[in-house]
Amino acid sequence: MTNHQFSAILNTSREGNRLTLIELENVSISFGATEVLKNISLQLRDGDKVGLVGDNASGKSTLLKVIAGELASDSGTVRIAQKSVISYLRQDAVFEPSVTVRQIFDQFSATLIRLKQRMEILESQMSEEKNEGCPAKIMDEYGQVQEDFLWRGGYIYETRRKRVLNELGLSQIDLDLPAASLSGGQKARVELACLLLRQRGDQETGGSPQTDVLLLDEPDNHLDMTAIEWLERFLRDYRGAFVLVSHNRYLLDQLVTEIVELDAGEITRYHGNYSNYINWKKRHMTSQYYAYVNQQHEIERLQKSITLLKKWGGEGSKKRARQARSIQRQLERMELVEKPDSQRKRIQLDFEVQKRSGEMVVEVTDLTKSYGDNILFSKANFNIRWGEHVALVGANASGKTTLIKIILGLEPPTSGEVKLGEGLIVSYFDQEMGGLKGERTIFDELQTETELTVCDTRYLLVKLFSHRDDAFKKIKDLSGGERNRVILSKLVHSKSNFLVLDEPMNHLDIASVEVLEQALVEFPGTILFASHDRYLLTRVANRVIELDNGEIRFYPGGYEYYLSCNETGEKSKDA
Repeated sequence: MTNHQFSAILNTSREGNRLTLIELENVSISFGATEVLKNISLQLRDGDKVGLVGDNASGKSTLLKVIAGELASDSGTVRIAQKSVISYLRQDAVFEPSVTVRQIFDQFSATLIRLKQRMEILESQMSEEKNEGCPAKIMDEYGQVQEDFLWRGGYIYETRRKRVLNELGLSQIDLDLPAASLSGGQKARVELACLLLRQRGDQETGGSPQTDVLLLDEPDNHLDMTAIEWLERFLRDYRGAFVLVSHNRYLLDQLVTEIVELDAGEITRYHGNYSNYINWKKRHMTSQYYAYVNQQHEIERLQKSITLLKKWGGEGSKKRARQARSIQRQLERMELVEKPDSQRKRIQLDFEVQKRSGEMVVEVTDLTKSYGDNILFSKANFNIRWGEHVALVGANASGKTTLIKIILGLEPPTSGEVKLGEGLIVSYFDQEMGGLKGERTIFDELQTETELTVCDTRYLLVKLFSHRDDAFKKIKDLSGGERNRVILSKLVHSKSNFLVLDEPMNHLDIASVEVLEQALVEFPGTILFASHDRYLLTRVANRVIELDNGEIRFYPGGYEYYLSCNETGEKSKDA
């Protein structure tokens, strides 16, 4: 996470009673021949709640880096209001090898530590001189330092730190571990915890935030449902401005009041949440389509008229020749309506099933898994049958990935048995996206792993990637969303009848999430998937397995049924 405090480079201006904090004017940036941002102009005011959306590799992270001051634009101006503080949460956290987790947290509480140490020195001086009368200078300074410490939430900081770590699933982490040794998910949660702890705690103090603007690049990645709900509450109560990049449509619907769409290097701003934006886009797309069709009919009519008039004018009629030239000028002056392309840049997913498996797909009997004294789950019993779409839900570290690996035979159980049915063709999406060879190009990776012909590999690439040149990108240079698409390409080719997916939505843009979601809804085979995307869970799952405090419960209904059971306190039995 990066924090920036800029000097006065933006004249203080207000629209209504809201201060303009950030202003971008004609900002452009290119990487090689690719123009990522084109003359971007944008204002962010105090209290703005903005969702930044766009395709993978559209430049969302680049735009956040430019605003945060981590990346210089090629042209244009970025103005920041005087003394405004910006906190930036990157998508991928990077820590120095020698820095511990404790040092990371202390870095963001350095001011509090300094104030506390000064208070202790002043208290010691007041104690030594109390018999002779404490000088007013020392008492005045102590009062000022104490007031600053109180204002920054110093007296409740330790309580807040414990609460934040607990809510983000970090309460059991060893603070003296090197931060670089953490998993990707743990690193992301540590950075998010630092950002949240930097705030003074609006709920506790009723004060203003220490950061004026939060720039959040997919903060919900690697968070379980409980942590996402907590993040949602925090951002809902946050009094500053934020820009949120997320593929979680529910989170965008609940939190943002404006959508900024980044497409082909240009931005468009929409009022309302994500659903409002989608509805407006659909209406606009329909309206633009009919305008395009009507204009094309008019162009065709005018062109036919020109052809006829020129033919007749060629037979000696100057009047008809003038009419033809007049209509031609009319055509040339016409402002053309672009043809809307609702499927532009969208991936194409059609999971085919090579053959039907047997009726019983997975049979779990008395399954237990423990690591020493830590019991993940005990004596679990459930079955998965052909055609069921089963969602795995539970907190981080509850054992969802471990259960998946045991079912697939990638990890042994402590006790119990897992039987897989007959005729299964299994494909596995690993949330860590392992197995990809970094030095290979996308084309080489797919052709080597799938043994497809050159022609068939190219056809598969067209479905999942926007540009022909993408085929020659190296795996190590890909974004998370692009690596995700490579794995999805393999799944499409596999024609499996049993898909096992561990957080398949991570890093995908929203358009791709919606395509994948629809493909899973239509998939005729069996699915076992772990996800924290509420819309995906609601649409795809017709069965739910919950991992909770060492127990596994099977719910013979969809996600809404699962939620209703939890609301009424009804616990499902083994199935």
